[in-house]
Amino acid sequence: MKTFGKYITEKTMSAEDEVELARVKKYVSIGFSHKKMFKASAWSRAVKVMDELIEMGYVIPFDFGRGKGKYDTPKSADKYSIEEIGQIAYDAGIRVKPMRGE
Repeated sequence: MKTFGKYITEKTMSAEDEVELARVKKYVSIGFSHKKMFKASAWSRAVKVMDELIEMGYVIPFDFGRGKGKYDTPKSADKYSIEEIGQIAYDAGIRVKPMRGE
């Protein structure tokens, strides 16, 4: 931890961790979107992240119809934003390999 005057701040994330967090959040947002809007490789990576979140209980499989979203948040739980779910996934150790060009 770093101290600035009387305030204590948390340790800052490294650049690699920030990139990884952004990548996890990106695939969580893809998972909540329409399948037809993304390449198959991006969708398959998003499905892996969403399957991990299903096991943790933050996401449930829900088919909104053909070509539409396939995941939702549980109705009994508090509604989390995509950013919050991405942060939860990152904190739980979910990682995604970078695609070519990332």
